[in-house]
Amino acid sequence: MYAFGLSCQVYFKASFCEQVTRRAQRTGSLLNEFIIADVDETVDLCVENFSLELLHQNFAIEIFGLFSVNMRHVYELVATMTGYLIILVQVQMTADY
Repeated sequence: MYAFGLSCQVYFKASFCEQVTRRAQRTGSLLNEFIIADVDETVDLCVENFSLELLHQNFAIEIFGLFSVNMRHVYELVATMTGYLIILVQVQMTADY
């Protein structure tokens, strides 16, 4: 039960981080739609500068700058745990004989 709770927590945290990253990356496209609108020159310049700054931002949520948190890491975690589980079962089967 405890392991199930931990696995749910890992899944939901990674899912949340990926959703936030996707939403942050869409900000640039929304600003481009705003530029098309009829606005003042200063507003247009501010929006253009802000959109240029957005191009240089890394929106991925990272842990201490080492790696980003996304669903790919959850899949890798499940694959690694499955591999170790298979090895554990094989070792247990050889210990029985």
